[in-house]
Amino acid sequence: MGKKRITQLINRLKDNQEQDIKNAASIFTVAQIAVEELEQQGMDDSGAQKDTPYFSLPLEHPLINKTELLRRYGSHLGCRKAAKLQGIKFTRTPSWNKLVAAFQHLESINALVRQYINQQDLPVDNIHITIELSKLVGDNVISC
Repeated sequence: MGKKRITQLINRLKDNQEQDIKNAASIFTVAQIAVEELEQQGMDDSGAQKDTPYFSLPLEHPLINKTELLRRYGSHLGCRKAAKLQGIKFTRTPSWNKLVAAFQHLESINALVRQYINQQDLPVDNIHITIELSKLVGDNVISC
């Protein structure tokens, strides 16, 4: 590899690092603003904490692992079909670890949604929630 090509690659690497720093700074700024707004929403006019219901994931939801998925769906293919029916999408054929993670996310999100619906006394008939989780790299996409 020639000196010119190495210099080009080093310059491209430096540009990428600068862009990464800018992106990280942007993400931090957005997160900080969101945290500040959430903190302000949690305070009443006198600066005291409002009595706002917080929703947390219940700890008693069932543990999902490969054995549990095999018990429920019978095979890797059966598990993939069940995932597809429940709206879980993958860009490639998922490993068992990715299937387990996807079903754990699905269970947790469903538990949180059920808790919110129950506490808000909302009619269950008209609710449709779509949540998409994706890796930054884009290796797989999990939608619930």
